[in-house]
Amino acid sequence: MIFDWTINLSTIITLLGVLGGGFAYMAATLGRFDAIIDRQDKSDERLKNVETEMHRQTDMLVSMARYEERLMALDARVTRLSGETRDLRKRTGEST
Repeated sequence: MIFDWTINLSTIITLLGVLGGGFAYMAATLGRFDAIIDRQDKSDERLKNVETEMHRQTDMLVSMARYEERLMALDARVTRLSGETRDLRKRTGEST
């Protein structure tokens, strides 16, 4: 089998077509990569906003739980004082 090393016009045109297609593909994909990177930056920003909002809501829920505990403790104290007041009135003979 003999390999022909001669270069003719069709070889040059084929080579230019392949190189031109390769450069066109690279240019097209670079544009897409820029769009993907921009989209990813926007997604990162939105994710950061969601994380911030979740942190705020977590803090709010913790505060609400603390207030609920305070209200429960206050209710227990009022109930206990009410019972003590009732007992004192019974001992002293006052009517409720």
